[in-house]
Amino acid sequence: MAQLQNALASAGYPSGSDAHGHFGPGTQEALSAYYRHLGYPPPIIGGSEPAGVMLPANEVVFVPSFPVRVASLNVQLGQTVSGPTLTLESGTLTVSAFLPPAQADLVKPGMKVQLDAEALGDQTAEAKVASIGTIAAGQGPDTNGADASGPAAGSSGIPAVGANVLQQPVKPQQTGIGLPLTITSTEPLPTTWNGQDVRVTLTGAATDGPVLAVPLSALSTGADSVTSVTVVAPDGSQRRVPVSAGTSADGDVQVTPIKPSALREGDTVVVGQAQQ
Repeated sequence: MAQLQNALASAGYPSGSDAHGHFGPGTQEALSAYYRHLGYPPPIIGGSEPAGVMLPANEVVFVPSFPVRVASLNVQLGQTVSGPTLTLESGTLTVSAFLPPAQADLVKPGMKVQLDAEALGDQTAEAKVASIGTIAAGQGPDTNGADASGPAAGSSGIPAVGANVLQQPVKPQQTGIGLPLTITSTEPLPTTWNGQDVRVTLTGAATDGPVLAVPLSALSTGADSVTSVTVVAPDGSQRRVPVSAGTSADGDVQVTPIKPSALREGDTVVVGQAQQ
């Protein structure tokens, strides 16, 4: 009853002095006014309105939580009702994606995700991996022609395929093979995303800020097992600088010199040279 009073009040029909959750005269008057606003006589008990306005159970749907979306409307004004008139979907929008089996060991719950809805004018959203299922055949979208993500700049990316925005519960519709992922956005997704194909980029690792980076082929490991880069001085001389490697993406790798001042932004390094 409290839900009914709240709904009536939000439509501009407060329940007067009735206690919250109590169907008293104020709520009956609000309900009667709302029916008249819709162009229908209010349903009553006892043959006359003073005897009491009622709310038929078949004319109202109570939902446990919001948001709620009308998924389908199966009847039009004037038609004879022969089955369910509408279908509701509740809960926030989530993304269902399928990952190639070869990438299964690279994805963990909580990993950062970027969502791109290119069909909606390149709208984007931040998200994370909420859950990971087991590798399944015959579940999920057909990956032929599905969007496949690439790595995001400044991060190591893991491609996901067959990503669709769905409202819970997620029900597989087509055939496919892969690792099913459920992805939730940081902020609720707009309702316009529902049913859209989206591009999913999973961030395997990322730096906290700007870092020194060199081409991956500039790294070499000598017989002493020390990883290093070779720096070319302005006079053409070369020196070996021991480094530790970090996050890699797009062919570059983060490097931290063992001696802080030995490698600086703008230094020229040798690419593709092996250490003896």
